[in-house]
Amino acid sequence: MGSKKSAASRRGESTGPERVALGLLGDLVGRAGIDVVRESGLAPYRGELGSWLVGEQGAFLVRRGAIGSRVFSWCVRVGDEDGLPAADRVAHLLLALREDEAGFATVANLNFSGSRARVAPFLQPAERAALKSV
Repeated sequence: MGSKKSAASRRGESTGPERVALGLLGDLVGRAGIDVVRESGLAPYRGELGSWLVGEQGAFLVRRGAIGSRVFSWCVRVGDEDGLPAADRVAHLLLALREDEAGFATVANLNFSGSRARVAPFLQPAERAALKSV
């Protein structure tokens, strides 16, 4: 869900606009959430539909069921990746999600739906750990 410019890939070298954007994102997700963002580039959010992990280019929705958890992968087109710091893109998607969760799920493109075990092999280790934590 992140990109090469994600907050996780820039650990320790955030300066200027990226550092400010990461601070503002920290205000949205809290202390525990910003640690997840720094490690994985994904911002956690517990909503009505389930637990979300929001990245720069979309989000994962984890819904718990009687049999186990199901992961839905939602993609969002990013028009100009160079225009905003990575953390700003995550914050924009997170704010949209918090404002209208069902609307976000309607507007975003459903890319994949399946068990955690089917999603995990396609993720980076830090993203896998974030998925396990929700």
